[in-house]
Amino acid sequence: MEKINSLRIPIAGLKNQSYQYGYQISDNFFKKYFEDTISNGNIEVILTLQKSETMIQSIIELNGNITLICDRSLDEFDEDLNIKEKMIYKFGEKAEIQDIGLEIIPREAHEINFEETIYELIGLALPIKKLHPRFRDENIDEDDEQDSILVYSSEKNEPKKEQNQEEFIDPRWAVLSKLKGK
Repeated sequence: MEKINSLRIPIAGLKNQSYQYGYQISDNFFKKYFEDTISNGNIEVILTLQKSETMIQSIIELNGNITLICDRSLDEFDEDLNIKEKMIYKFGEKAEIQDIGLEIIPREAHEINFEETIYELIGLALPIKKLHPRFRDENIDEDDEQDSILVYSSEKNEPKKEQNQEEFIDPRWAVLSKLKGK
């Protein structure tokens, strides 16, 4: 595995074979992209490229941890990150994104910048609700919560009236009751 200093991988002189690159993401990367979401982290990036005549298949592995800020207590905590994604870069006339995991790059491209792809992978791996591990046990599973707490019901659960009891009708509404056909 070749250690690299940048996430811009030169592809112009690559032969049709497999290559593996290693990179370490540190605080500078997080300051550049995740200004206030992630304060710091340490992630090992392993890029495996398989070049052929028509495309480059890449497997991106991210392993490490990031420091997040708890939404509830504002305390910092470490969150483990283990991501493995496959991207395909096909050679074509102009650069465009075709689908998730498929991108067209110009035939004359000299390099592929993996920085933005890695930024997106980390961003998608972030939990929506960032809770310190000490608060995670307090959460009730949604299925259990529905069984135990009823917040709103659209069903009409009116108490049954005894047949012996006569209904009191306000005289102001009695005229309207006749229109209703009662």
